[in-house]
Amino acid sequence: MRNTICVKCQEEYIPIKNEVLAVFSVNGQPDGMYFADLWQCPICKSEIIIGFGHNAICYSFEEDWDKYLKNSYYQKIHIDLKRK
Repeated sequence: MRNTICVKCQEEYIPIKNEVLAVFSVNGQPDGMYFADLWQCPICKSEIIIGFGHNAICYSFEEDWDKYLKNSYYQKIHIDLKRK
């Protein structure tokens, strides 16, 4: 079975880091945090995030939101989805 492929380079992405903290915003408003995996194309270095958990570990309205943001253990990737 093939993994995710970089269209530009025709190369398989490789895992770079497991358990990154994907911090989602929607139209600039904080939403939720999910654990996921960061993969990278070995040639062009483009990155993708895959393997999200089924549920958010925290939503912006919960008390633990700031605790997770301040925790230096997790690499954080901020994603702002543009939705209409």
